[in-house]
Order: sequence, then C-alpha cells, then structure tokens
Amino acid sequence: MKSLAVAAGVAGEVCGVGLVVAAAWLITRAAEQPPISALGLAIVAVRGFAIFRGVFRYAERLTGHDVALREVADRRVAVYESLVHQGVSDADALKRMVSDVDSVQDRLLRVRFPVTIALISSAVALTVCLLVQPEAGAVLAAGLALVATVIPAATALASRRTAERKADAHAELTARSLDLVDGAQELAAAGATGAALARADEQAKAVHRVERRAAHIDSAAKATVVLLQGLIAAAVLSFADNQVNAAVLTFTTLAAFELVMPLVDAAQRWYPKANIHKGQTRCLHTELAPGTTAVIGASGAGKTTLLATLAEKHPDARSLTHDAHLFRTSVRANLILAKPDATEAQLREALRQAALLDVVDELPDGLETVVGEGGHGLSGGQRQRMLLARALLADPPVLLLDEPTEGLDQELADAVLDAVLAARADRTTVVVTHETRLERFDRVVELDGGRIIYEGEPRCRNAPASC
Repeated sequence: MKSLAVAAGVAGEVCGVGLVVAAAWLITRAAEQPPISALGLAIVAVRGFAIFRGVFRYAERLTGHDVALREVADRRVAVYESLVHQGVSDADALKRMVSDVDSVQDRLLRVRFPVTIALISSAVALTVCLLVQPEAGAVLAAGLALVATVIPAATALASRRTAERKADAHAELTARSLDLVDGAQELAAAGATGAALARADEQAKAVHRVERRAAHIDSAAKATVVLLQGLIAAAVLSFADNQVNAAVLTFTTLAAFELVMPLVDAAQRWYPKANIHKGQTRCLHTELAPGTTAVIGASGAGKTTLLATLAEKHPDARSLTHDAHLFRTSVRANLILAKPDATEAQLREALRQAALLDVVDELPDGLETVVGEGGHGLSGGQRQRMLLARALLADPPVLLLDEPTEGLDQELADAVLDAVLAARADRTTVVVTHETRLERFDRVVELDGGRIIYEGEPRCRNAPASC
C-alpha cells in the first residue's frame, strides 16, 4: 500500500510536469500559426495530463492517508499496551506521548511520501530539461541539488532546536493548565489564583514566541527556494535557442523547483522526538527475586521509573501507584475489580491485611456502602488502604507497590506493612518506601540519580564487612 501511494503521487506530479511542458510548447508553437494538425497531439496531451493529474493525486491522497491512519492506529495500540502497567500520568509525559504518536502520521504524509515523490518527479523534470538543452539541464541539476540538500539540512538543524524548545514550552503550559484545573479550590483558598493565571499566561506567551520563531524559519527557507528558483530559471533561459525551447525550459525549471519545495517542509519535521521521560538518564536494570524487596532512594532518584520498568518487563505484575482510582460504587464493587470471583472471606481478609476491615464494618452498609469517585468520603489514608486491599485481593505473582503506607501514622503504617509482607511471604513483592526499618525486607535496592548503587541484603548495606 505504501508503494502504491508513492507510485500514485509520482504519477500525479509527472502529469503536472507534463501538463506544464505540453502547455508551454502548445502556446508558443501556436503563436507561430502552424497547421492545426501540428498541434493536435499537444492538445490531447494537455487534456490528458490535466485529467490524469487529478486522478492520480486523488489516488495518492486516498492510499497515503489510509496507510498513515492504519499505522497510527497500530502505534496507539502498541503504546497503550506498553503503558497498561506503568500508570504514566504527569502532564509532560502525556503531552509528549500524544505528540509522538500523532507525529507518526506526519512522518508518513509530510516526510516520507513527499520526499520520495519529490525526488523521483524532480528527476523526471530534470530529464526533460536535459533532453531539450543539456547545458541548461546541467544548471538546473546544480540548482536542484542545492535546494534538495543544503537548504533542507540547514532548515532541519534550525527546526530541531526550535522543536525541542517548543516541546518543552507546550509541556510546561499543559502542566500549568492542569494545575489551574486540578488545584482550583486550593488556589482559591490560598488567594493564589491570580498569580497562577499570570504564570500560565506568561507560559502561553512563551509558546507563542517559540511558534513564531518556527514560522520565521519556514518563511526564510521557502523565500530562499523561491529566490533560487528565479535565478536558475533566468540562467536556464539564457541557453534557449528559440522561443519554443525558451518556454519549455523556463516552465520546466519553475515546475522542478515547485516539486522539491516539499523537502523544506519535510526537513522541519525530520528530527528525533523527545523521550516522554524527559530529563531522566536511567540505567535501571534489576531482576525480580522471590520474597520482598525494598526500593529506597531520595526523591527523583528513579524509584517510580524502576517500578514502571519492572511492570513492563513482567506482564503478570500488578502495580499500585499514586494515581490508582476508586470508582463511584460500593466498597465491594471497587474491590472485586481485582478478582471478580472473590468470596466474602477473601474480601474481608484483604481488608484485614490493609488494616481497613474495622473501618468498613463501621460503615452504614458495610461492603455495600457506596464511596464517591476517587474515594470521595474517605480519608486519604483510608483511600490508600482500600487500593492496597484491592491489590492484595488480586494476589498476583508479582506485586509492585509505590509507597503503599504514605499518609498513615507511623504505628499504623508499620502494622499495615508487616501484614502485607507476611501475606506475601511466598510471592514476589517490590515496595518503594522511605521506611528506615529495612530488616523486615529480604532484599534492598538503593537508587541515586537514576542508578542502582546498592542491591543486596539489608544487613550488608551499612556493614558490608559482615557479609
């Protein structure tokens, strides 16, 4: 299908060149008032090229968009499947992910297809010029080589730098917008809404400045191509020995430059996309071991990234992250999402392990009590423990927990963590934690700056000589 799209595109552009050449020859030859029979073939050629140019261009659009849309659909499925266990939710990551997936369509329709079509069809136009006047063809070849290489290369370099700043600016604007929406009540309570709006407005202006610079690069590149088009056309015209050849050479040159113009647009999109985990140079690799593993490190060390890596590597793993969701339904319905065939005893055991059974028993309707969306009506600690109970109920072979006791007082946090580790004694459990009592874990992985600096038994971490 890709080859068909390119073939249709080339045929359409060749018909366009043929139309220009045939029309130029017909007009100038007709001015000499020859017999009508001498113009018959040219008249038919003009009509034929005009008709088939439209047909082939329509076929190219149809097949090209079909290929692009299929590719984007497949890529979206692949991306979403890879993120099922990762829980990527920050504004920067989501903005870049959506942009990167959508760019696949642009890469096909505005880079790969146009570049291939432009190079092939411009070669056809150059061949026509060489056949009519070889010296003029040599000049045109030099001009096309300049426009097809130097200008796109310079444009690509300038556009890449601008695109990186544009991606950063858009991601920052998205983050500030989400802060305004999600934190509206807190900002209003603190009287900081005006300041937050001002920061968002300033960021919007920064985005506009970057986009304006990108527009200037595009305009400068295309203006340079148009200037070269005029100069080369004038140079080619000087080689013509009669008015028919002059018309054919001039219009063929103008058409050839129009054919390579898409290379400038393609160059602005031909740059590596930023990684959605911007700013992180991760060298994280660890093997899951049976038993319990504590992942420790300062904020930003890469603990959550390590969990995401493990989740991607082990499809049977289940993750409990900060953005796990509770639905507006009963406690029972929220829990059995993890295990639809769970018995009453299993539900209560999971709640007991999460130190939430007494709380649920005191609710008006027990397990049938409806909680609000996102856990509305529950305290932060109760919401966290209900999510933990749901993860424990699933009883997966690999459980990845990101600070499961965050927001709980120390005594309750210790009780919950001890219960979880005891219940998971024969399974693989990885816990991101700021816990200092690491001896309760079988293994410790310590991170710093995105790298693993220690991996082993807790007792050996501070006293390696004893091991």
